[in-house]
Amino acid sequence: MTGIYNHLKSPKISVIITSYNRANFIKIAIESVLNSSFDDFELIISDDCSKDNSHSIALDFAGKDERIKVFRNEKNIGDYPNRILSISRSNGKWIKFVDCDDYISKTCLEEMYSFAENSQLHFGICAPRINDFIVLNTKEAFDSGYLNYFGPTGSFFLKEKYLELGGFVNRITVSDWHMWQRFAMNGSIMIFPERLATWRDHIDNTLKSDSHKYGVIQYLLKSKYEILSNKCHPDSAKHRLSSFRSEVFITFKMSVKFSIRAKTIKPILNLIKYNYLYLFIVKFPESQENK
Repeated sequence: MTGIYNHLKSPKISVIITSYNRANFIKIAIESVLNSSFDDFELIISDDCSKDNSHSIALDFAGKDERIKVFRNEKNIGDYPNRILSISRSNGKWIKFVDCDDYISKTCLEEMYSFAENSQLHFGICAPRINDFIVLNTKEAFDSGYLNYFGPTGSFFLKEKYLELGGFVNRITVSDWHMWQRFAMNGSIMIFPERLATWRDHIDNTLKSDSHKYGVIQYLLKSKYEILSNKCHPDSAKHRLSSFRSEVFITFKMSVKFSIRAKTIKPILNLIKYNYLYLFIVKFPESQENK
């Protein structure tokens, strides 16, 4: 690992950019943070052994702004291990991810921080077609579907509560959804306006990759089971069982389509290998709220 250790001792926000082969995008991501109307932050950039010049771009910025810390992992460790490692390096009270191919608005940090401090809540996320700041209780959060959008770039959370809840699981793109659900089961959450963070859809987006599809097939049902079997989940056992059966069908359908496209039976075999324990669930325990 190499790094530049310029940093504020205790900034209010730790902004984290995890980087891998995004030289075409990372400059805009970094500039969106540095142009922020809120300046009490540190910017941690962790490069996961990029093969392009993403790391050198980050170093150029670090040489001009003492709030920036740049790291380069000794070997490629993957998306969520890199996020977890970056949080462990952070000094801020709040964590704000800006993915290296996304960007935030000038007032994003200021508005998220102000609303979070005033509401004294632990987690919030941007939501599509939302233009105001909203507080949702656990039931409302799950019913809204907002926990499925924007991923890390739309999120803002208290580091202490994140650690208390166990942090990210390392399950590729299922990991953020799993974390947001756990935040929501712990209490009310904040919903931020869509305008504060921009998620960029492009041809090399992780969600379009085969590794993402394999990750979903491998981890989705296990992750869904962990959430739906949690006693703090607000829905009835009957509703959760119905939801889980739908996920089994969707995941099976996805694995078949992926197998046909890739001309290999491996996706179907992976579904069975990693999820056979979850394919025969017949009931869930009743949640505390519904007893």
